Amino acid sequence: MRNRHSVIYGLVILGLLFIWGCSKQSDIVAPSGSTITMSEDLTVSRGPSGTISATVEDSDAERMNGVAVDFSSSHPRIAGFSSTQGEVYQTRVNSDDSGVASVAFYAYSTGSATITGAITGTSDTVTVTVE
Repeated sequence: MRNRHSVIYGLVILGLLFIWGCSKQSDIVAPSGSTITMSEDLTVSRGPSGTISATVEDSDAERMNGVAVDFSSSHPRIAGFSSTQGEVYQTRVNSDDSGVASVAFYAYSTGSATITGAITGTSDTVTVTVE
């Protein structure tokens, strides 16, 4: 009987942690006048290549956390957001406490792809060149 209560207690705790984690991921829409600034253009080799970052600021140049940033790739078969070639060309990431949203990307084949980071009303790009 004690073992059964331990399992139930554990499941309840996991459920609460899941709900708490989901509530922390709420997408905040950037207010009018907000800006997004992408990291520098990159030249990388094929394979797991690192991260691309976008900084989100309000109209007073204050960094904003929790803002939903939509990242997309112009050529997901060159550079995309999944370890499976070309499977994911778009993803959404919320900015962290420092106002930065970062996404891992993968370089699949040689060429160039434009990665766009977008928030409500504005966007910025970075070029990824795969050698």
